[in-house]
Amino acid sequence: MDLVRTFLAGLLWMALASGTSAQCNSYNLSQDSETILEIYVAFYGRPADPAGLKYWAKELAAVDGDVSKIIGAFGTSPEYETRFGALNDTSLITNLYQQILGRDPDAAGLNFYQGELSSGQSSLQTIALTILGGATGPDAEVIQNRKAVAKHYLSITANSPEAESEFSNDDLFTILGTVADSAIDRDAACILVTEIGGEANNGINALNWDQGAWDEQNWN
Repeated sequence: MDLVRTFLAGLLWMALASGTSAQCNSYNLSQDSETILEIYVAFYGRPADPAGLKYWAKELAAVDGDVSKIIGAFGTSPEYETRFGALNDTSLITNLYQQILGRDPDAAGLNFYQGELSSGQSSLQTIALTILGGATGPDAEVIQNRKAVAKHYLSITANSPEAESEFSNDDLFTILGTVADSAIDRDAACILVTEIGGEANNGINALNWDQGAWDEQNWN
């Protein structure tokens, strides 16, 4: 991962040296959509795909925003089983910390959540939400930066199936995993997403397509 982060930082500096803006695109989302975006970042370690975000935002709205009524499905999905189904409790919790905060858990946190998980007091999904909601300082910056990259990805793929098809879940997991608490990490990841998606934003390449608006109307 350090090698990938070094590559992305180099990409950012090359873009800046050429006069390119490295700002991440962002769009306002409804509260339900924002919550689903956070769940994808926390539990799967990747941005939500446009269809998944739309579906789960509607499901969440249907239960008046009660996350507890939908979060269980994220732990029984084929993606979860494929990527995380064989991990033990220690690895599962460590993986959540890496996906949400970009770091390993401290000993106290690891022991506490292992106890919660093994005793059945908390599900892995609930633990993910607790870690997400309790972040402060640099940890909170990591979350905000990863959400910014996730929104940038949506801005490029929401209205372009062709752009979306350029990304695998593994690609997105790797890119988001490079983003720490610095603006350099965030902006470099956004540049790479732009490049992979074939979007002309920031002058990275010559391809161009209509980005369109991302607003509440998309979800109705």
